[in-house]
Amino acid sequence: GSPDEVRMSGADIDIVGDVITNGSFRATGSDIYGEGTLYHICADPVVNNGTFTGGFDQMGGLAAWPVEFDYSDFDCDFQASESNSPWLINPSNTPELYDDPSTGLLKSGVYCHNSDINLSQGATGTVTFASKKGVYFSGGPYDLSAYQDDVLIFAHRNSTYAPCPGHGRECFGWDDAAVHISSNGFTWEGIIYAPRGEIQFSASTFDSPSGGLYGYTVQTSASSGQITGLNDGASGPGQVRLIE
Repeated sequence: GSPDEVRMSGADIDIVGDVITNGSFRATGSDIYGEGTLYHICADPVVNNGTFTGGFDQMGGLAAWPVEFDYSDFDCDFQASESNSPWLINPSNTPELYDDPSTGLLKSGVYCHNSDINLSQGATGTVTFASKKGVYFSGGPYDLSAYQDDVLIFAHRNSTYAPCPGHGRECFGWDDAAVHISSNGFTWEGIIYAPRGEIQFSASTFDSPSGGLYGYTVQTSASSGQITGLNDGASGPGQVRLIE
C-alpha cells in the first residue's frame, strides 16, 4: 500500500536497462533479472529471487523526470465530446475509429479526451492516447506503437493531494490509477506516462522492444514480461529508460 515504491511481482521478468525510483523498490516473485543498475532513494530495496547486474545505487537526490509532457502538448486527431464519459473504444461501439474493425486496426493519430478512455476487445495500430484523467485497457491482445513524440499513453488524473509523511512530497489515494492495463497480452513501443497517478500493469503477458513506464507509482504483475529500453544518448525513437 505504500505510494513510494516501484513494485513488481510475478515470474520470469527480464529488464534490459536501468530501474530508477525516487522512493523504494520491492520485487516479490521468481526469476527476476535486471541487466542494469537499480537506482533508489529510500530504504534498501527488497529483491527476492532476483538479480541486477549493476547492483544497487542509492542516489543522493531526486532524479528528474526523463520526459516532460502536458495534455496541451498533444495534437488531437480524434476527440470525444465531454458528455461521452468514459470514452468506450472498441469495434462495435466506435467502428469509425478503425481502418479495419474486423481486425482491430485503429486509425493512426492522437486520441484525446477530458475524461477516461477505455479500450476493450484488443487493438493494433500507431496511436497516442491522451487523457486528463485515466486510460484503461481490457480484453486483448494489443500490439501498439506510439504516434506522437514517442508517447503511447499520457494520463493526468485530477487527484486530491495530501502531505506524504517523512518524504516532504505529496501523495494521493491508492485507488487513483491513471493507467490500468489488464489484458490477455500487451505489446507496445513508446512511453506510458502518468506523472500524477499510478500505472497498474497486470497483463497476463507483456513485451516491449522499446518502451518505458513513467508514473508517480508503478506496479507490474504478470506471468511473463519483458521491457527493453534504449541506452542513454541513443538516437532515434524510443529514447527511454525503464521505470521512474
